[in-house]
Amino acid sequence: EEWSTNYPSLGSRQADDDDDGLANLAEFGLGGNPTNDADTGYAPSFTMANSGGSNVLRYVYARRSGDSGLTYHLETCTDLPAANWNDTGYTASPTVGTLNAQFESVTNLVWSTGPHAAVRLVIRDY
Repeated sequence: EEWSTNYPSLGSRQADDDDDGLANLAEFGLGGNPTNDADTGYAPSFTMANSGGSNVLRYVYARRSGDSGLTYHLETCTDLPAANWNDTGYTASPTVGTLNAQFESVTNLVWSTGPHAAVRLVIRDY
């Protein structure tokens, strides 16, 4: 709520006031500006990696440091047309990096595969 006082005209947490495809809550969670469609904060990144002899997707996202009132997790789906999203198919590294005083980086290894596989970042407030 303290963050949102910087943007007094914001709609709800799930609104996308700047029409950039990210809800206001996601903008807060990733360090973006909910009134500027060019500033979505720290974008997640992904690269292919090898883990234990298997190809995996390395998915890295920014997370607010400390207790921000947010939870972050990934969801995977092996059949995107069916949209069966699950909180499985990946492991989060216990080690996090530091981006700045407010954000840390979280690395995940995603092994959920298939011709229609997908992964998404979920940010929720509690």
